Amino acid sequence: KTSETPPATTKFTVNLPIVARQSLPTPTPRVWQRVTADPSYIDTLAINEIAHLFLGSRGDVFEQNGIHRAFTCAATTFPNVTQNMDMRDLTFSGQRGIAATDGQGIYFSRDNGNSWLPTTSPTNNYVFSVIFTSATQAYAATDNKLYISKDSGETWGLVYDGVDPSRLNELYYDPTTGILWIGS
Repeated sequence: KTSETPPATTKFTVNLPIVARQSLPTPTPRVWQRVTADPSYIDTLAINEIAHLFLGSRGDVFEQNGIHRAFTCAATTFPNVTQNMDMRDLTFSGQRGIAATDGQGIYFSRDNGNSWLPTTSPTNNYVFSVIFTSATQAYAATDNKLYISKDSGETWGLVYDGVDPSRLNELYYDPTTGILWIGS
């Protein structure tokens, strides 16, 4: 548990071959607007503090995989910021971003997602979920291990070396209770 208040982060996970948007509250009947079909597979969406929308993709067309960014949430194109990365998850806290990849470890950004660097800390290469629990503290879930970063994703330390072979798939932090939930 932590008593620190987490940053305002919007995080969604979808497994759809398109990006669509819906204004809330939803009108009746619900009408979704198709935004793009490229990249072809989207694992995660995140919005940073300056309202840039990021897509994390992986799939059959490796050159399309990576982190895609739109400068507004009304955009219809999503240029690839990083290429050839199989993305699993993205999260932001202020200007800092963390990306979980499927085989390439953890990447971090110091500049609102304009550039991404690989962490030099030893972690499992297959990272399934990342989440900030405060402005600088974050967690990463891998096969059966949990890592913590206290510097916004630049370095990581092992918190839990699971004896259970279950893969840690998803992290959720409840700011009202200070509990980090782990789904396997």
